[in-house]
Amino acid sequence: EEDKLTDWNKLACLLCRRQFPNKEVLIKHQQLSDLHKQNLEIHRKIKQSEQELAYLERREREGKFKGRGNDRREKLQSFDSPERKRIKYSRETDRK
Repeated sequence: EEDKLTDWNKLACLLCRRQFPNKEVLIKHQQLSDLHKQNLEIHRKIKQSEQELAYLERREREGKFKGRGNDRREKLQSFDSPERKRIKYSRETDRK
């Protein structure tokens, strides 16, 4: 994941928005720089927050679909309720 935050061709830390004269200095920056460590922590927290938000949105959408399904089931159950069946059955027997 940290490689995505580094441009090895330009020798730049994309996270800290800094360019370095050579690969060794860039690696040293990644390992020792307090600025890099702080930015990395912020980056991780943002990623985690985005994942949590996506999870909550997904749960909310699923909940809405479940809610609609429950509404539909309640309506269908009222059509198949014993009282309704009795009425339907008595109408059919009256016709014969």
